[in-house]
Amino acid sequence: MRNVLVIDDDDIFRSNLCMGLNLENYETFESPSGEHGLLQFNQINFDVVLLDLDLPVMNGLEVLKRKKNHSDTPVIMISGKYTQEDVRRSFMEHVNDFLFKPFIFDELLASIKKIETKNSKPEKSNIIKANDIEIDVLSQTVRVRGTVVHFSNIEYKILKLFIEHKGEILSNEFILTKIWGDNHAYDNEYIKNNVYQIRVKIEEILNIPKIIINIHGRGYKISFD
Repeated sequence: MRNVLVIDDDDIFRSNLCMGLNLENYETFESPSGEHGLLQFNQINFDVVLLDLDLPVMNGLEVLKRKKNHSDTPVIMISGKYTQEDVRRSFMEHVNDFLFKPFIFDELLASIKKIETKNSKPEKSNIIKANDIEIDVLSQTVRVRGTVVHFSNIEYKILKLFIEHKGEILSNEFILTKIWGDNHAYDNEYIKNNVYQIRVKIEEILNIPKIIINIHGRGYKISFD
């Protein structure tokens, strides 16, 4: 169950928000003041925090500035008395959204769902793989069966191209254009020589290639498991 902290000094408003969120299968925590909310903020890792800008003594902006832990916790600022400067300063403190009271409950739910969707997207991996070959595209490191193997710049680019198009047949012209552009001055023999050098480094039996396969009259493809 996802948990939400609601920091608002309006008891009825806060209670109604929590009841609605409970019905949507959120576990809710209530704080009637900025001071109390800050304590909870720093003690519990919440999925979302709803924070009233207009809290007495310690307002919402002050809570954001003083929080020490869970600084990446998504925050939705809410306010019934605001200026454009309040909105600007809130976003400068990295709130995820700003809702203006009175708002309909579905508007709040949509804001929370948007945050959840954004946070649930997997990070793009820096690693691409085919068979026993693994390339870290950031460091341009290639591992073959777990061992780091050195490739020339051109060999690396061709191998990376094969893995990015694994299972596809790549013609010599396609490879030449992708690596050197439309106005390349290289020929098929240049590709053949580089593919041979790559095979030397990745094939277990050079004369019986099982990873980079020549498709007669069409080009090459890299097999994949």
